[in-house]
Amino acid sequence: GRYGVAATGGLIGATVILLGVRAVQSLTQRGAIAVLEPGGRGREQAVYSHAEALAVRGNVEAASKVFDEVRAQHGEKALLLRAEAEIQLRADGDAQRARELLMRLRKAPDATRADELYATHRLVDLYLGPVADEARAMAELRRIAERFPGTRDADGALAELERRRALRQESLRQEQHRTSNDQNPS
Repeated sequence: GRYGVAATGGLIGATVILLGVRAVQSLTQRGAIAVLEPGGRGREQAVYSHAEALAVRGNVEAASKVFDEVRAQHGEKALLLRAEAEIQLRADGDAQRARELLMRLRKAPDATRADELYATHRLVDLYLGPVADEARAMAELRRIAERFPGTRDADGALAELERRRALRQESLRQEQHRTSNDQNPS
């Protein structure tokens, strides 16, 4: 009788309280995340995932449009610039667009020194690869050496600059030797 009704009432009451506590915890966690990460960290990652899926299916242009739309709404974000640059750096991407994105990445308001170093390394790769601009590659190597002194990256950049200078000098010497032999045949 009465004890059964009381026990059932107590069980229902405890269940309602438990569900209420869980709802408050969930809302509090979401509220804290919204305050700490306006727009949500998941938003950028969801955009990146969607764009990545488009790129994998061969639609790099559509992926770029997705990134452009989000940046138009939320501004230049280092994560989004870097993600799109990675897509554009692929064989089916646009090397000039990748170059532009990497330059913008270095200037993004939320870019870190690690983002700057990453972008500069990738610019060197582009200039020595598909863009084929050795002078700009040399400038980017100097940038690494100047902006990151005392690091392995700076040491490597300086070594590569020196190696390229030595190759250029050797090439000039060989050219001068050929020219002098052409003018004075024995």
